Amino acid sequence: MEGNTALKGTKTLTGRDLTAGEFTFLLKNGDGEVVSETTNAADGTITFNELQFAKVGTYEYTVVEDSSAQAEGIVYDDVEYKVTVKVTDDLEGNLVAEVVDQEELLFSNQYTEPVVTAIKMQALNDGEATVKTLTAKAGDTVTYTIKLENSGDAVAKNIVLTDKVPEGLKLITGTAKGGDAVDVAEDGTITWNISKLEVGKSTEVSFQVRVPLVAEDTTWLNVATYVYSNNPNNPED
Repeated sequence: MEGNTALKGTKTLTGRDLTAGEFTFLLKNGDGEVVSETTNAADGTITFNELQFAKVGTYEYTVVEDSSAQAEGIVYDDVEYKVTVKVTDDLEGNLVAEVVDQEELLFSNQYTEPVVTAIKMQALNDGEATVKTLTAKAGDTVTYTIKLENSGDAVAKNIVLTDKVPEGLKLITGTAKGGDAVDVAEDGTITWNISKLEVGKSTEVSFQVRVPLVAEDTTWLNVATYVYSNNPNNPED
């Protein structure tokens, strides 16, 4: 068999670095059967094994990317390329294979991430929630609300939000609300678990405290932290 039928292509990934073997590509015959598969090199090169033929003829193939695995945060390229191989006899007892009129095999994927931000608000007694500082007196009820928003391009998963009741304030039993699950520890640390936050969506959690009688003016600062499994930066607020 003469001629070069080792199909080659290129893989690109925007949003982060490409790693070797990360994506799989399939070569299918005219009946849709997979006759060869390969993965990308670290530099994006795609190389299939040489095709072998036993008789003269024209053979049609399709090259696609295997997106069945659906890797986290990846938007796959669904392009399909048609490949034609013509096999002839050189009249000296040899078959010669040639790929004809082949366009460049280029697959471009995009990596996307969620972007979750937090807005902290507080409300005094029956008042409206605000991001401004409030002035309270002994016996007042303060409702702390944390609003999480996903402005990114992917679903945020397995969010864990933690907020410790500011020292000196008294958590009102049963007022920790929101999330898929909430846990209140003995030291006043509240933990909310949120399984996912869709793109463009928001969710709120809240709790209430009672303001104690103090001898002098006191400032209480509420601090919350949150992480989610598909964000390596683990933002805090």
